[in-house]
Amino acid sequence: MVASHALSICDVAPKVEFFISLFGLFDRVLLVAKRIIKPNVALFRQAQSWVLTFTVGLEKIIKPNVALFRQWGVQDIAQLCLTKSWVLTFKPERVKEFLLRAEELGVPPTSRLFRHAVAVISSLSKEKVAAKLEFLKRTLGCSESEVSIAVSKMPQILGLSDATFLRKIEFLINEAAMEPRILCKGLSCWHSAWRSG
Repeated sequence: MVASHALSICDVAPKVEFFISLFGLFDRVLLVAKRIIKPNVALFRQAQSWVLTFTVGLEKIIKPNVALFRQWGVQDIAQLCLTKSWVLTFKPERVKEFLLRAEELGVPPTSRLFRHAVAVISSLSKEKVAAKLEFLKRTLGCSESEVSIAVSKMPQILGLSDATFLRKIEFLINEAAMEPRILCKGLSCWHSAWRSG
């Protein structure tokens, strides 16, 4: 109800025009609109994110943030906006910090993985990221450089809770018969664990 009221009192037309120019196709904006109004629990968080995106300032928040992503050489900004639009709602100085920290993870801005790194970083403090990296190193018995390589190949693992991460590690060890240290070496095994329950 609050979100609906927020949308009704703000001028969304300039934002719609901006996102049409960004996405290149009006159909993609309609897709977002359908996701906002569709009564689907699985899409509720994404819908909230898009409602918030339409209530923040276009000139002071959204446009400067999109410009920052372009400055960094981030590819497929439209896809970032479709799936992780909440990143655009932070103040530009915060977004710049996220971009710098995502780079520190070893993910190139031109990589398709970069948007995932930025999304994860936006929800974790520096201290939490450091603690998560230490947890990965301790759990897998890997060196700091090995963990850094694994994270750069799949930054989403930083967003996993410790319990979820341990469950996925157990799957790889018990079902795929892999040694913990080997998990730092190959990206394919991470994708296998990511899809497992």
